[in-house]
Amino acid sequence: MGNIISGSAFAKEAADMVYTESDVKHIVKSIEEGRLLYANLKKTIAYTLAHMVPELCAIMLAFAIGFPIGLSSLQVLSIDLITELPPSIALTYEAGEKDIMCRPPRKATARLVSKALLVYSYIFVGGIISVGCFVSYLFVFWFYEITCRDLFHSNINHWRPNAEILQTSTGKHYTAEMQMTIHGQAKAAWHITYFIFGSVQHGEFPFSNMERKILQLFLHYLLKFAFSIS
Repeated sequence: MGNIISGSAFAKEAADMVYTESDVKHIVKSIEEGRLLYANLKKTIAYTLAHMVPELCAIMLAFAIGFPIGLSSLQVLSIDLITELPPSIALTYEAGEKDIMCRPPRKATARLVSKALLVYSYIFVGGIISVGCFVSYLFVFWFYEITCRDLFHSNINHWRPNAEILQTSTGKHYTAEMQMTIHGQAKAAWHITYFIFGSVQHGEFPFSNMERKILQLFLHYLLKFAFSIS
């Protein structure tokens, strides 16, 4: 008896996990919960990383090519603290996929933030949202007949109070007040497109049931493929 107790104690000390229940169903449930937690963490990280790209692009416009900034600091704060925070938290409570227990176990060396997740977040989703925001932003300037050539390095002397009069290549003239109005509309266009594209990406926008189902199926299999190769 003493040897058995001693052996059991040594086994417990050497084991990574000690299971005290005799019901196997609890083991299956624990594995399912672990897989769900891992999957939801990856979704939350992917969501957060993807939505950083359009914010960075909006700011890099001013530093890289001298365009008027795409989002103001107040807009960035409102996005990070109001628009994006609740959905990212909600993803951690999302129900698991139906086939979560049919998937093969992930490798012990698998990383939570994998190359596939970074590519999906930064290049695919982040790129699509950024392009959509940039097109909407440019459309506002095009509406006022302000071309991309007019925007290059224009933030040095324009788009602020008491700015110089902007003379475009099409012969238009805009005062400082008009420049502030146009710039405000362009920033609003970026912000609205950011919200719409981000909502569409995660199936949150109120489309019809058929459109939502198609969108969710597409994103489901895209995420499944991206995470399966991680």
